[in-house]
Amino acid sequence: MTKMNRNILGMVLLMASTTASAQVALLTTEKATYTRSLSGQWDFKYIAGSSAGSDSLFFMPEYDTGAWKTIKVPGNWELQGFAGMTYGKKVRAGLGLYRRTIDIPAEWDGRGIYLCLEGVNFGYTLYVDGHEAGSFNSSYNRQTFDITRFAQPGHTHTLAVRVDTRPRGFEFDTNDDWSLSGISRDVLLFALPKVHIDDITIHTSMDGRVDIEALVAGKGKKDKTVIEGEITDAEGNRVASLASAATTSARHRAAAGVPQPHLWTAETPYLYTVSLRLKLNGQTVQTYNGKVGIREIAWNGGIYRINGRPVKFHGATHHDLSPVNGRSITDEEMKRDLQMMKDANMNFLRIPHYPPAPRLLELCDSIGMYVMCEVPFGFGESNLKDSTFLDDLKNRASLTLRRDKNHPSVVVWSVGNENPVTDIGLKTGLYVASLDSTRPFTFPMTPSVYKDWAEGHKAFDRANGFNSRNTPYIVSPHYPRPSEVA
Repeated sequence: MTKMNRNILGMVLLMASTTASAQVALLTTEKATYTRSLSGQWDFKYIAGSSAGSDSLFFMPEYDTGAWKTIKVPGNWELQGFAGMTYGKKVRAGLGLYRRTIDIPAEWDGRGIYLCLEGVNFGYTLYVDGHEAGSFNSSYNRQTFDITRFAQPGHTHTLAVRVDTRPRGFEFDTNDDWSLSGISRDVLLFALPKVHIDDITIHTSMDGRVDIEALVAGKGKKDKTVIEGEITDAEGNRVASLASAATTSARHRAAAGVPQPHLWTAETPYLYTVSLRLKLNGQTVQTYNGKVGIREIAWNGGIYRINGRPVKFHGATHHDLSPVNGRSITDEEMKRDLQMMKDANMNFLRIPHYPPAPRLLELCDSIGMYVMCEVPFGFGESNLKDSTFLDDLKNRASLTLRRDKNHPSVVVWSVGNENPVTDIGLKTGLYVASLDSTRPFTFPMTPSVYKDWAEGHKAFDRANGFNSRNTPYIVSPHYPRPSEVA
């Protein structure tokens, strides 16, 4: 095929394709059968600047990548010799072109097929067999794409990702640290039944009550579904059963009481297992297993309580950053970091300036560590004065809470980092409060920002839910002088 014919074919396919908005689905727990990791070596080409030039159709299956190099995924291209490193907002324009093939198992026929990217710095567009499947711009938020319409079980497909270092709002993901680029977290291919659990929210109380709300996607108007399951202790003994009412609605609720519960704290990180079955018209179509720590949070009168007892947090900040692996911090590195912190008598991690790799929170749940998890928007002060970024910030908040809300280790939400107080920042904080009433949130502030906030009474008003008995907000001024602490 000549280059001209290849270009014409590419334009025809692009015109015929539809760009779907990215979707978030709950990852299946049937990993052996319905999940494939796409970690490993990918074909790769780095291009300085923002134009792909003669490689603009690299995502077409017939495009020849034989002269390309390979790159490890997850990983950062700067640490693999493709470009020099930059710091903070000094991100140079660059493109990373990724290619590989994927095999869709024949036994996935009849299921929805999804591709999950846990984190890509800084923005990217996803293609399957030359079709644009979607794009996304928040580096540290998980995004899942429904690629069912492009994927044929029993066949091999070409997967391509175009990574851009300077998409709209990239400044939010730079912060005061090394700005590394590329597919920096795991990539997963998985399949779900047409009717599946799309989201789960678990709330617990110190008396042992466990409330579960599940959203079911893909139902027909007359389909009846039910969620049923059990809770088992750390030894595998069933301690409670639960079941929702059969309903044609998408929303399901179920509750159970665990007798004499082992309560979760950083000192006693006891985890139960919640096992759920989704039944469609009487038949089990999906199973789900997840860990849960039974604990209850309360904050008022300047005192933070967990399970009714006052708690003081003492700890440090933690970055997903390694001198060897960059942003793609390994399981061993996470365990080593957490163990050193435990050995130093820490009980708390502030995770700046983004939600961490999912594995870190799993380890905090099991090892015992309180976590302040951050909605990612640090630098990018000028963007915070632009009202058109409000939807971007709320999307970052929604995705952060959706992924991490069921971790017992997460006890506070942080909204941005040391940002000037603006209208859209305030609205994002209140949006976080509307999504989760079981945890407080905070705006981390520098001394000058805090002074401006406090003396000007910006947002310390009852109309916005502050200065009230049940305020959702915890004050968090950074670097205060002793005279200012009171």
